[in-house]
Amino acid sequence: PRGRGCAKIARVLGVSDEAVGRIPQVATDRLEEVVSLLSSTLPRDLALDYLNHPNPNLSDEKPISLILRGESRRVEADLLALMEGVYR
Repeated sequence: PRGRGCAKIARVLGVSDEAVGRIPQVATDRLEEVVSLLSSTLPRDLALDYLNHPNPNLSDEKPISLILRGESRRVEADLLALMEGVYR
């Protein structure tokens, strides 16, 4: 693993530190920010569901796919809207 954030990412995602270590560094940095938002927004099991299922607010794409493609800002904006109660 490349840093302290990898352990937190691994814990939230329910994967090994080694699995996180195989993610490209730029995606890991963005994923760390998203995981911080997720941790303060949703319980772990719901966070996993959120990341791994198509999201209608994100053009029915999986948030994890967007993050890995470098489009994590869209995911972050969606999480912030969720935190602010925009979605009911």
